[in-house]
Amino acid sequence: MNDRKKVLLVGCGDIGAVLGEYLANNNFDVTGLRRTPVEDAPFKMLAVDLFAPDTLSQLDNDYDFIVYTATPSQMTAQAYEAIYVQGLQNLMAAIAPPKERLLLVSSSGVYHQSKGEWVDEQSATQPQRFTGEVLLRSEQLALETWPNTTVVRFSGIYGPGRFRLINKVQQGCRVTETPPKYTNRIHRDDCAGLLAFMIEQQLQGVALDSIYIGSDHDPATEAEVLDYIASLLGLPAPERETVGNEPVNQNKRCSNQKVLDLGYRFKFPTYKEGYRELVDSLPKS
Repeated sequence: MNDRKKVLLVGCGDIGAVLGEYLANNNFDVTGLRRTPVEDAPFKMLAVDLFAPDTLSQLDNDYDFIVYTATPSQMTAQAYEAIYVQGLQNLMAAIAPPKERLLLVSSSGVYHQSKGEWVDEQSATQPQRFTGEVLLRSEQLALETWPNTTVVRFSGIYGPGRFRLINKVQQGCRVTETPPKYTNRIHRDDCAGLLAFMIEQQLQGVALDSIYIGSDHDPATEAEVLDYIASLLGLPAPERETVGNEPVNQNKRCSNQKVLDLGYRFKFPTYKEGYRELVDSLPKS
């Protein structure tokens, strides 16, 4: 008799792939869904399109956990609506709820605060962008349809293959120091690590809450982060520019106290550990 817990990963980009490999190596029965499966994946992969009912018929009805990490193909309202609302609805209509938990990946973009405020899971959510608005509806859909849902609101994800800030520094960017612009981030490996930890906690009888923020310990200012990256690259700090007193979009500080209270320990507690490894991985000229 197979007593391995069955996990369905809906969307297997870099977070799903790292999570799936970890779970497969720890005696979970993992199935990953992609429109085009990756060859030689360390776990079972199925070619599934959330908008093609005949492909959804391949799925089982006895998963212990479902992790929804599907992402839109474009940064448009239509693409977001399709994957986070319609795609999720199609999945929920096609299969039974997980026996243990649905983990739905969302974003700290659901928060509207823009004056450097701290936000936590109880903070108001009045998103100003279509991305946050659609994600908030996705969260509500999941929590109302499958009450055994936990939403994880990740902040800015960085890590292998994500070199936007490094490229920005290399290209000689300018940065605002006053007023400070606070930024939040989490390494890809901690995204996967936190999701795996939540699965393990659920199986140990820990009662997971419905919403968590996934972000590292240091919501540093943009200037601090870019200065540090410049120092790692051996480049001068970015030039400063001044703006008025108008609020800076998405300027908030995300508290991770709730995931710390749950017991998760970060592999990359701050941007410094993460970017040090990322810069070390760059090809040497």
